Amino acid sequence: MHVTVRVQNVSHRSLDFVEIYDAIPETFELAMGENYIITQIAGRQIKEFSIFYVFPSRGVYRIGPIRAIIMDKIGFYCEEDTRDFYTEVLVYPSYEDVRRMDALSKKRQIGKMFGKPQNPSKRYGR
Repeated sequence: MHVTVRVQNVSHRSLDFVEIYDAIPETFELAMGENYIITQIAGRQIKEFSIFYVFPSRGVYRIGPIRAIIMDKIGFYCEEDTRDFYTEVLVYPSYEDVRRMDALSKKRQIGKMFGKPQNPSKRYGR
């Protein structure tokens, strides 16, 4: 799954050192990218970064919150804020898994229809 995180500096002042983290469940794997960015953001500017996740299994997952750390150039000033922005993701099985399950169910049906017949003596208790 491809996730894009967009952050906007709503003030007119430039932010010299900004760390932005997207919290993810421990079961997720990062396929490409990182779940954070360290950057500068000018006044009224929008920054974004992308992440590719791999989900371990189907289900409903929650991505978030977003955490931002803002510092000055020298490191004397530091402010941290966590925003409770959550996104719920519903994960279905992959198409290959669905095809594989469909093929297995068809094999089972064929086995039931054309399976080995039972011995008649065992059927009637002889």
